[in-house]
Amino acid sequence: PSGKLPQTIYRSDYARAVGSIKRMDLRPDSTARYPGRTYRFVSPEWVLFPFGFGLSYHHWAYNWTVATGDAAASPLDEDARAQNSATTASGFRRCRLSLHVATVGEKRASGQQTTPVLLFLIPPEAVVAGAPRRKLAKFDRASGDSSDLTFHFAADDFLLADTSGEFRLQEGAWSVEVQVPAELRASIDVTALGCVASTTY
Repeated sequence: PSGKLPQTIYRSDYARAVGSIKRMDLRPDSTARYPGRTYRFVSPEWVLFPFGFGLSYHHWAYNWTVATGDAAASPLDEDARAQNSATTASGFRRCRLSLHVATVGEKRASGQQTTPVLLFLIPPEAVVAGAPRRKLAKFDRASGDSSDLTFHFAADDFLLADTSGEFRLQEGAWSVEVQVPAELRASIDVTALGCVASTTY
């Protein structure tokens, strides 16, 4: 058995920095010294236990097994096609990351061996104003002595809203982290034509 936090636990001074409970802006405002809300936008300096942090009765080992671009080009979904006309003609070539998750050491509790696996995407440094620090993009569950998991990425995984609220494909080098704190790291290079994943980080 294991568990992950479904919310962020903040430091005590975070409540004072937020001020009014009626202010629900997600994005931080440095001019007003407002830290923002949710794990996607709040700086780690305000966080005691982050979203996704957890404990398990078992020790788990994580290893990448595959990082590649998928062989066949995948057409954009309807929303992405409308918002990213430059990629419509050729389609967006998807990519994937695969990992092996296994228990290590002695079994310390009865019951099923299982743990959630959370994959976060971190946008490139040169992003649109107000972009999130990170976002939970994929999740799955490992069970038993070992599991092989594969995560596929398409155009909609790399869409970010600009200052006008329009979602656009954000090209550049995205970072990948698995679990909190990170057990594995990788990178995904995104262009208008598709994405390529690499575990050489």
